[in-house]
Formats: sequence, structure tokens, C-alpha cells
Amino acid sequence: MWLGPILPVLAALIAGVVAWRHQTRRLGRRTYYEPRGWDTTEEEFRRGAIGHRRRRRLGITVLSALAGSVVATAALQLVQLTEAIRGG
Repeated sequence: MWLGPILPVLAALIAGVVAWRHQTRRLGRRTYYEPRGWDTTEEEFRRGAIGHRRRRRLGITVLSALAGSVVATAALQLVQLTEAIRGG
């Protein structure tokens, strides 16, 4: 079965792309409404907030890709187990 080795990779890719797009939409959304300290300029605050969101976006993308791969692998194992039980 050629789908077995490819399915976890495809699931990881799809989950990563979906997470990346979702987090990219949220990248600059709340910058103006977040509280900032009195000793920080607006430009420094925005740069820090956007930098934090970029790092968060990367982390969520990697975790989503790993989760997608794990779920696809578990689904393949479940399919193989049910085929072995049925004798097919």
C-alpha cells in the first residue's frame, strides 16, 4: 500500500499550512488594543508584539504538523489492526 508512508507526511503538511494561515491572519490584529508600559514607545511595543506573535505562529505550526502526523499514523495503525482482526 503506497498510501501508508505518504499519509502522515500529507497530514503534517496540511495541518501545518492550515495553522500557519490561521496564525498569519491573527498576526497584526490586536496590536492597538493591548496594554503597554509607560516606559515603552509605541513602535517598540508593536515590534515586540509582532515578534512574539511570529514566534508563536512558528511554534503552533510545528506542533500542528506533529499532531497531524501522529493522528494520521494512529489512524493507519487502527486500519491495519482492524484488517488483521478481520483476517483480511
